[in-house]
Amino acid sequence: RNGRLVVKGLRSSRVTTHRGCRVTTNELYSNLSRRSYIQPVRKEARHVLYNWGPGREGALGHGDLLNRYIPTEVLMDPDVNQITNITSAWNKTLITATSRIDPDDIKVYGWGVSQDCFLLNTDPETILLTPYEISNLGSLKIDKVEAGRAHFLVLSKNKNIFTWGDNELGALGAGSETISAPEPMRLLYFDRLNSTPIHISAGPDHNAVVTSDGKVYTWGFGPDGQLGHGYTAERITAPSEDIKARVKKFEAPVPKQVASLSSRRIILARCGADSTFFVDDEGQLFSCGLNQAGTLGIGSRENAFIPEHVVFEGRGKNKVVDVSAGGAHAMARLDDGSLWSWGWGKEGRLGHGDREDCLRPKEIEFFSDKKVKSMSCGGAQSVVATEDDRVWLRR
Repeated sequence: RNGRLVVKGLRSSRVTTHRGCRVTTNELYSNLSRRSYIQPVRKEARHVLYNWGPGREGALGHGDLLNRYIPTEVLMDPDVNQITNITSAWNKTLITATSRIDPDDIKVYGWGVSQDCFLLNTDPETILLTPYEISNLGSLKIDKVEAGRAHFLVLSKNKNIFTWGDNELGALGAGSETISAPEPMRLLYFDRLNSTPIHISAGPDHNAVVTSDGKVYTWGFGPDGQLGHGYTAERITAPSEDIKARVKKFEAPVPKQVASLSSRRIILARCGADSTFFVDDEGQLFSCGLNQAGTLGIGSRENAFIPEHVVFEGRGKNKVVDVSAGGAHAMARLDDGSLWSWGWGKEGRLGHGDREDCLRPKEIEFFSDKKVKSMSCGGAQSVVATEDDRVWLRR
């Protein structure tokens, strides 16, 4: 207003700029009005990263708090060569990338609100406005990383599981006595198994790990059945319990096998906001969790506390090869390249040309003559990449 950028909704906290300087949000208001957040000069990088959407709390990493309405390049460290992992949740992003100097050196960068996830040893409300190298994560040799509401989950190249961040709702899998972990801690639970972790997924406050023998383990906050351990509706709505007692009762503070899937060989698990999806080696899909909008694709709006089978009508022999779960909708890709969606249809996020909810998977006709390569569901949007290297966004 009148040449000044008015920033609302920020508490008094500290912000890190691309030069590594930390300033208070009060200083930020003044600096932003002088346009001191101008991007550094672009240097060549082999992989280019783009993002868009709300820029509050530094979520986009562009050096300011402005929204971006079209894909905008994120200026990275010139040493970045190949980006190997991207995980983004709520108001922060973490990426891993190889180094130009040493291709075997895996670097880790983060931006957004720290919440004890960026290992800065500062106020948890510290904001990183641009990509910041988190040098003490490089030793983990990250193979895959997932972000939750206030925690990170890592699968290392030597198949160890690490978590850190907030543990108020049991998301770290380290037991109920641990309040938070400011540094990565290894989950020793998986050491005693006769198998190794091969796949991970994180929701806001729950997680899933698939092991090499086809078993799947979940932990964290599961009031709506998203852990798949069979909690009952009566247990959730017990009126005699206060809120804190109920929260504790819904936690699985350490990993626990999803027993109802023990007879199947699970190869993939995906955590949504309040749901979890599982794919077995026969290409069958199962889901559990919150289902008020039909998110689970099981033909009803009833929550599922153990995984239930998701049916793709008319595609009996086709197999599910990938699934993505968002805030209240989901998509699946079949082995014939077709794309299906279901759940909450508000604002057209399902891609069917209307705003109706779908209680069972429905093929997205727009992609019927295209081969879908990958897809992702966000809180209220859907993104799809096809084999002609085109990216489609529906929001």
